[in-house]
Amino acid sequence: MKSKIFTLLKATSIDEWQQLAGREEGEKGYLEGDLLRTAGNLTGKSAGYIVKKVGQGIGFGLAAGTAEVGNGIQDFSEAIGVGAVGAGVNSLLSGIGGGVGSTVEGVGNGGSKII
Repeated sequence: MKSKIFTLLKATSIDEWQQLAGREEGEKGYLEGDLLRTAGNLTGKSAGYIVKKVGQGIGFGLAAGTAEVGNGIQDFSEAIGVGAVGAGVNSLLSGIGGGVGSTVEGVGNGGSKII
């Protein structure tokens, strides 16, 4: 998206429509539909960026949330004298949360490439 915006900003003449529209072949000048192709390119890049960032945010939040729950369970279990059990549960929850969080982040990254 940054390269498309940069291209838009540095465009100084109508003769750059081929590049802005993402056409690699054909006439160099403006063709019917180039404006719509340019808008579609920019919209698609923006949507992909948003999907990627949302996936990363959800993944991070999920991992942090499960780690905090695991820490709470470990603290409680240590208070009642079964700290080893709490540490195991904490490790399990943190691991699951980290794995699921990474999966959600990966889905967001993949979804951004599809869009």
